Amino acid sequence: MPDKNCPVLLEFIPGGAGWAKIIMKIYDDSFTFPISYIGDSVYGLVERIYYLYPDWNHDDCDYRVMEYYDDIEVVSTVDGVTVNRVWSNVPWRTQLIWDGEGKFVNVYFERPKTIEANCDVTITLDVHQEKESVHSYYVKYMDLAYALAKGVTELLVKYGIVGYYESTWMDDVNIRHFLRIKEIALNAAIELEADDEGADSDIYKSRLGQEMDLLIMPIP
Repeated sequence: MPDKNCPVLLEFIPGGAGWAKIIMKIYDDSFTFPISYIGDSVYGLVERIYYLYPDWNHDDCDYRVMEYYDDIEVVSTVDGVTVNRVWSNVPWRTQLIWDGEGKFVNVYFERPKTIEANCDVTITLDVHQEKESVHSYYVKYMDLAYALAKGVTELLVKYGIVGYYESTWMDDVNIRHFLRIKEIALNAAIELEADDEGADSDIYKSRLGQEMDLLIMPIP
């Protein structure tokens, strides 16, 4: 888990009638972006950070929001045996637009050609507000996941799921994807067990109580 010196801070503030505000602090820089419901919202940010993770098994890619590297050959040693494995659909680049209806920010995320989870992610903010400017930063994926988990948790705990929608008119956060991000950020594994009564061996159960506890668990 990142420590209290995480270089990224995200805060989401509903503004009513289709509006919200995103406060983003990266290292020593601070930005405030007004966003309208006609553009990308918290939902879009959760989706992109979720799919920047290199391996979710069968849910590891979404071509609607992410660009991917071609097959990558990775050499590893397991029990003294060198193994070559080819990875497909390794995430590379994604983009979202925070639209302020006349002002907007293009946000780009890029990760290197590696399957390492906690790699350096490049964040580029192409700002078109009163003044135009471009800012680029390198942050660890785990720091980014931590900042997002903290910001969204505080948003949902304060306003609720229905309250968030009614206050912003923005797309609902994908709770499963958010729980996975928070699982990474807190190193708190969601427990899965096989359903012995199921006819198919690929049937699993998770505990709703654990998931709800994780959903509202505060992040320091």
